[in-house]
Amino acid sequence: MTKQTVTHFWKGKAELGDGWATFLGTSGDNSPHQHLVLQLVIAFKNNAQINIADHGNIASPAILIAANIKHQLQPGDAVLIFFDSQSDLGRALSQRCTNGFWQLDDTIRNRLLSEARHRHGLELVQTLATQLNMPIPQSGSSNVPDRVEKLVMELPQRTELPNTLSQFAKEASLSPSRLRHRLAEIVGMPFQPYLRWLRLQRAMKLAAAGASLTEAAHAAGFADAAHLSRTMRRHFGISLSHVIKSLQT
Repeated sequence: MTKQTVTHFWKGKAELGDGWATFLGTSGDNSPHQHLVLQLVIAFKNNAQINIADHGNIASPAILIAANIKHQLQPGDAVLIFFDSQSDLGRALSQRCTNGFWQLDDTIRNRLLSEARHRHGLELVQTLATQLNMPIPQSGSSNVPDRVEKLVMELPQRTELPNTLSQFAKEASLSPSRLRHRLAEIVGMPFQPYLRWLRLQRAMKLAAAGASLTEAAHAAGFADAAHLSRTMRRHFGISLSHVIKSLQT
């Protein structure tokens, strides 16, 4: 007798902001993928089950996965929180992911779930540092960003994004090698992966607002809707249509 394949659909509410995203509901099928940002998975009950490259299946009440770690989430009820490694919180939490991930116990899971029931979106993201009792390091000795930091911080709001590191280096009046080093300090990842994350955010926001996938793809700098869809599946493991549906719920 042939074993029947069961399809698990994504059901829930997603919110997307500048440098962060949240999902609250039931996660569904997804293929192995690598995020450009950190991901915190908080199971509603029992354990979250995640297959992580080189480590096999990891079960824990909550798991933080570092950027660029290949993994696959097993379907289940959960809160998912994504945030940039460029933030102070992202830098601090990245250091806890000694093997590419950090397992959190049931006590911390319950505290985080309690916050998730009353807070949403950016407000929920901002409570993570307090709930995890983590000091947030300051970038540099001054709270005032320098010229290069300002350029990087302004990228998400720009209408046109630079296409190459060399192009952005000219704007910053730095050599490409020096800018590459500064970008590693500021955003915690190379220029092209960070650019893809910004383009994905832009495309998802436009599609959620009603733009067609082709319109959203072109506006965000992708060659076409197929290119956007492939990039989405590569970094999130699910189709773009599932993400848009949860953003519009």
